[in-house]
Amino acid sequence: MCIQNYISIGGATERKTFLMLKTQDHWNTFAKTAASLVQMFNFSGVDIDDESGNLDAGGDWAKTAQPQVVGYLSALRKELNALPRGPYRISWDEFPGSLEDGCNNPTTEYGRCFPTKIL
Repeated sequence: MCIQNYISIGGATERKTFLMLKTQDHWNTFAKTAASLVQMFNFSGVDIDDESGNLDAGGDWAKTAQPQVVGYLSALRKELNALPRGPYRISWDEFPGSLEDGCNNPTTEYGRCFPTKIL
């Protein structure tokens, strides 16, 4: 297939919403809902536009939010893998400075260090 279509979840106006996905139940609900939309509309996968940053995550996104990201992405991967047609893809939007020194500056609103555990 030359053209792929993804459901995009998140964005700047929903950046704090991702920080509320704190428990396995939240991750499972998120994943099941996203997977059902992929199946219903025949999407190629899910684009995660999680724009939460250090400032929103108490000054340390890697400590407070990264475990949640790994949790909800793992749950999403599991749900997508369980769908009958596939493989489905997950894309992740990252900030340009996330691989630079100082990426964990606690006052950076749109900044964080790249969560390598999602690879």
